[in-house]
Amino acid sequence: MFRFTIRELVLLTVIVAMVVGWWVDRRRLDVPLSKMAKYEQEERIALKRKQDEKRLRDLQWKLSSYQSVRNGAPWPAGEKPTFNGKEMEEMFELRARLASEKQE
Repeated sequence: MFRFTIRELVLLTVIVAMVVGWWVDRRRLDVPLSKMAKYEQEERIALKRKQDEKRLRDLQWKLSSYQSVRNGAPWPAGEKPTFNGKEMEEMFELRARLASEKQE
């Protein structure tokens, strides 16, 4: 049969208490870290959406300026606005992406 001294039992108790304390601490840290990661992801999505909305407004303003000049509206001295096919495609893609995000 095994015989343990008080010293060995105290040492075993201290080791078990440290392991349990470490495990509880790690478990408590994991929850806030996962919440923080989720929050950061939501913030990144919101920032991307704001950037897309701003780019869409800029493209729409540029298109309206271009259409005004084409319809004969006077333009101040300097370079007249131009609007190419790439910008038109980008505008349609942004509209579609923002509309699909609103539906979700």
